[in-house]
Amino acid sequence: MFKSDFKLVADFFVKSRINPNYMPTDKTEIKHIEEVLKLLSVVTGDKRYEDVIISSKVKEVHNMCEVADRLWNGGKAEGVIEGKAEAYYSLVQDGDISVEKAAEKLEISVEEFEKRMENAGYKIPEMV
Repeated sequence: MFKSDFKLVADFFVKSRINPNYMPTDKTEIKHIEEVLKLLSVVTGDKRYEDVIISSKVKEVHNMCEVADRLWNGGKAEGVIEGKAEAYYSLVQDGDISVEKAAEKLEISVEEFEKRMENAGYKIPEMV
């Protein structure tokens, strides 16, 4: 019954409630993309919708299908980065590589690397 962009939002919530893994395929053009993405972010608590807005690629998003593509591709990239980080955490914990070298490889500060490593449950070796 809705005729505005809210129709797309309502449809998304109905279908995602039935199927938690629902990925939109609707190609209907969204007229107010930033507002729709902000609403989805607030209602779902998923900040990735805001990431689509923040990225300069928001102008390339025209429908819910493209929103889903951005979220999926962003998630894949995060997974690759996190997998790479996990490998370095293990190498550092085992003493095979220094914290400094691992941080350099991940292009983050030593402090950030150590923080992430501890948050992931790894132990930082004591300096000798």
